[in-house]
Amino acid sequence: MKTTLINEICDLMREHLTDEQNQLLRTNLQKVFRQFNIPDDSGALSPQAQQTNMKLLNLFIAAKKIEGCSENTLSYYSSTLLKMINSIQKMYVKSKPMIFASTYIDIRIKGIPAK
Repeated sequence: MKTTLINEICDLMREHLTDEQNQLLRTNLQKVFRQFNIPDDSGALSPQAQQTNMKLLNLFIAAKKIEGCSENTLSYYSSTLLKMINSIQKMYVKSKPMIFASTYIDIRIKGIPAK
């Protein structure tokens, strides 16, 4: 993705710059882009992002199980959300309530009495 951006910028500036200036622009853009995490344009999630999404899905299903949802409902939720995760291909971030929920679920699953 970084290379694509640099090439497009240099191509746009080519008519306004000499070859030497264009090369200097390319070099400086490469230096600047090294400082930033620009995701690859492939559309695929990193293994870490996929793992995080699956962990969040499992936490959600565990929370619904604690709430007393039936196995059919849990299966439906799981399959529907899995299809959504695979089609959207974005990483979902834990919010503060989700962090609390995961701690609560860990406590309930391990059988530690909630305070």
